[in-house]
Amino acid sequence: MLEPPPGVDDAAVLAEVRRSWDADVDLVTYLAVGFGAHHWAAYAGPQPRLFVTYDAGVDTPAAFAELEAAYAGAIGGTPLMRTWLRSLGARVGRGVWCETHWLPEADLIRIADGATVNRGCVVQTHLFHDRIMRMDTVTLAAGATLGPHSIVLPGATLGENATVGPRSLVMRGERVPAGGRWLGNPIAAWPPTDSHSG
Repeated sequence: MLEPPPGVDDAAVLAEVRRSWDADVDLVTYLAVGFGAHHWAAYAGPQPRLFVTYDAGVDTPAAFAELEAAYAGAIGGTPLMRTWLRSLGARVGRGVWCETHWLPEADLIRIADGATVNRGCVVQTHLFHDRIMRMDTVTLAAGATLGPHSIVLPGATLGENATVGPRSLVMRGERVPAGGRWLGNPIAAWPPTDSHSG
């Protein structure tokens, strides 16, 4: 949305961010991006720390999940998905195929030219461990493919033209080498098929 919502100013957003998420945030600025919702960048020092979204019609977690799934279901696998993800702060290259809405912190996602994120994938950018939330970027290099219903954990990178097969798990901080084929939970080299058996 190009204008902040009526009755919600930066001071109110800053107070809520400090109360609910991060007491160190010292500035919020409205971002005139996206559609259907309002967005702010929250800063602690010179770098943005959080991306805050407000939608007046979405006042419960269930309502938010339904809205997000409806958006993604309507545009998954289309060029509009790339546009939507970019509006949320994701860095999405040209020719990207993305058919999932499970990208929780879009501003921590890097999907390079020609990469593929298939249906039902989770590109997870945060984990809770010992009651501490840790966040990190997830990167898919040019031409990388994430197979259907796979999960990538924070800090992971898929190298150029790497393929991760269906229902696979890329562990936190893992670097998947370029050009290889990987499969499993956790991933390992995809065994070659024997074309002479059978």
